[in-house]
Formats: sequence, structure tokens, C-alpha cells
Amino acid sequence: MQQQLAALLIANHLITVRWDCGSDQSFVTTEIDGQEVATDYHDPTNLPVLLDQYLTDLLELPDVGDFEMQGRGRIFLDEATVFIDYQSDYRDYTDPAEYLSAEEWRALGVAPFDQPPAEETPKSQVAEEASNTSATTFDQDMGAEYSGRRVLFHLP
Repeated sequence: MQQQLAALLIANHLITVRWDCGSDQSFVTTEIDGQEVATDYHDPTNLPVLLDQYLTDLLELPDVGDFEMQGRGRIFLDEATVFIDYQSDYRDYTDPAEYLSAEEWRALGVAPFDQPPAEETPKSQVAEEASNTSATTFDQDMGAEYSGRRVLFHLP
């Protein structure tokens, strides 16, 4: 992978990647000069497959949980070092109704999903109301944690 990337970068090709991960999956897509490179899992030298594995590990991209992360990055050569500049957007899809009942929310001093605290709301109704509202939240701090510049490797 390092030799493939180095040869492409030395030849002034633009290498970008993007990922879509979380919710029990992780995909990293590779583009060279704006064209998506086909992923071939049967070819042990396939650059997109190798980059997928390498970047998922290096950047600690998540692949499980009640969230999603989309991101993108540009791989470039500076002197004899190959870097990636990357940015991730983190979304949390956790449904609080799965973990706390309406009564438990009220005990914490929070009215669940803006429901009046006059009587117990059945957990199934709270879950239904939650699914009818946007349970998606963006976490800028988590996105920042999965963004930045990293050294991929140094040329010999």
C-alpha cells in the first residue's frame, strides 16, 4: 500500500478518501483524481481494500454503536512524509427511551420528549414519540476528535 500511494503521489495524483461508518458497518471509499477506484476484495493488493483497513485502524473509525460517522480526507506528500488531512461528522442516533422510562426521566427532573409529567407515559408510547421526532444529534466535540492531520508513513 505504501509503495502504491507513494508512486501515485510522486506522479502528482490527487488521492481522497471518504468514509461512512457506525451502525455495525464501516466503509472507506478511495478516489484518485476525482474518480472512485473499484474495491476488489479478492485482490490482496487492491489499494481501496488496503486503505480501508489501514485508515479504519489508524484513525480508529468506529464500526459499531448507535451512531454514524461520515468523513473525508485528502492524502498528500510533503517532503518525504505522507499525510492525511481529514474531517469527520459524528451523529448519535441513541434513543433515550430505550434506556429510561418516562418515570425515570421525571425522577431526573426532565420531562421526556416534552411530555407533561402529570402521569406515567407507557415506554412504548415514549419510544413511538421519540421515533416521530429527530433523535439525531450532532456531536461537534466527537467530530473534532475524529478530525485532524495524521502521518501515514515516511518515505525511505
